[in-house]
Amino acid sequence: MGVVIGAVLATGVLSILIGIAAWQLGLRRKAIVFGLVALTFILAVGPIASWLWSSTVRRGTDVPLVQYSALGPRLPSCVDRVTFYSDYANTFATFRISETDFVNWVKQSGWSVKSIGATPETVDISELEVNRTVADGLLVEETFDPTGAGVHIIFDRGTKECFFHYAGY
Repeated sequence: MGVVIGAVLATGVLSILIGIAAWQLGLRRKAIVFGLVALTFILAVGPIASWLWSSTVRRGTDVPLVQYSALGPRLPSCVDRVTFYSDYANTFATFRISETDFVNWVKQSGWSVKSIGATPETVDISELEVNRTVADGLLVEETFDPTGAGVHIIFDRGTKECFFHYAGY
């Protein structure tokens, strides 16, 4: 997405520079044409960015796992239903799972799990309208590469709910 927006902006800026040069050389009509081209390209950035962003968004509310299509690691196959939001860089999901199945999934994925200690974890997923604090549960925080891609997962022992966040970078 950034490459497309960058190319459009660069074309707009280049047209401005050519238009200024044409104006200084006395080529008034060509300067006006390049100015209009620049304006068109610069005004196109907003709609293009909006379209690219919205075309990458996928979401589902309480859907069967087979309808879950998002970026990041696979969710456990024992999950029946999932609510999720996914865009070009992030995936947020909530689902119910037993603690045993959760721990098995985490271990099979090669991640470490730890108990939530004295400081409760806050779950704030505005995309799914979830905002709560989990005091008794499990926590997974794994970074896959230096860009920051990874998962942040909170399991609530009281409700048997899992709150999953995958960051693509």
